[in-house]
Amino acid sequence: MLIRLLPLLALLLLSVSTFAQNEKVTVKRETKTTKGNTTETIFTATNESFARQTIIMELNGGKYRRPAVSLPVVATLKPGNNSLLRLSDVNGAPGYGYTYAQGCLNTKPAAVTYLLPVAPGKNTRIDTLSNIETTYFGKQRPENWHAYAMEAAQGDTIFASRRGLVIEVESREASGFTSGISYTSSRTHLTLVHEDCTRARYELFEQEGVLTEPGQWVEAGDPLGRVSDGKAYVNGTHLRFSVYYPNLTRETLKELRKDGNYRYTNTYVSPVFASIGVPQSGETYLSEHPEGLIFQEMSKRQVKKWKKKREQ
Repeated sequence: MLIRLLPLLALLLLSVSTFAQNEKVTVKRETKTTKGNTTETIFTATNESFARQTIIMELNGGKYRRPAVSLPVVATLKPGNNSLLRLSDVNGAPGYGYTYAQGCLNTKPAAVTYLLPVAPGKNTRIDTLSNIETTYFGKQRPENWHAYAMEAAQGDTIFASRRGLVIEVESREASGFTSGISYTSSRTHLTLVHEDCTRARYELFEQEGVLTEPGQWVEAGDPLGRVSDGKAYVNGTHLRFSVYYPNLTRETLKELRKDGNYRYTNTYVSPVFASIGVPQSGETYLSEHPEGLIFQEMSKRQVKKWKKKREQ
């Protein structure tokens, strides 16, 4: 049987992601001779992306004093330059290979309260979205799957639910055919990364309606963009929202590296929203953006700057 999935179906979020290999992370090896004629080899990594990345680097050959850190090296890289490894008493510098993935090692989501990403004072119906891979392609349900459709009108503003850094703005049209099912999808999404390394994905912006860009910090309650026309969807015009993090641990990375399958799963977070808690599917809620929650992840200086900006 052929089923055609137009955009009216569930959220086309992939529960499995591939390692990013587009040279956002590069490793440099430098060999030095100290004053005592001891040879050292120093490895550094440069992360050219806006978000943190996790690297796994293996050594091959060479002779050196056993380093204090465990091998292979598994580390989370902040944007910019990072120290990786220092080897001493080197006799023949070892070869090396590395792979990296978006996200942090051993992410632990913080206990924060999210704002509904719709305008304060507005009522919105919230529906729970199914996962298309599970529903139609027979794949395992992602861990703690939570994704929401929030009722809106075309042109409504989408707001940041939490303080974060914009790391991705992308418009994508996708289509495919597998297991007797064809699908098409057209949407614009934005991804924020939070301080605890979780990520929030906002979807269904107007194609030219995003108000921010990668590399920009936004505060909770800041406008992100405008909702697109969604008449073709079962849920009508709405925005889509989910919070997740790449589930990266030393053990899983080593196993994935060993079998050459550079894939990892995303774990989803069940957000607790202001004045609501965890929403129930099909219920309508009033959006509130209390200042206390807007400030919950800000420093005193950032709060002062926020207040000054709104007084202008």
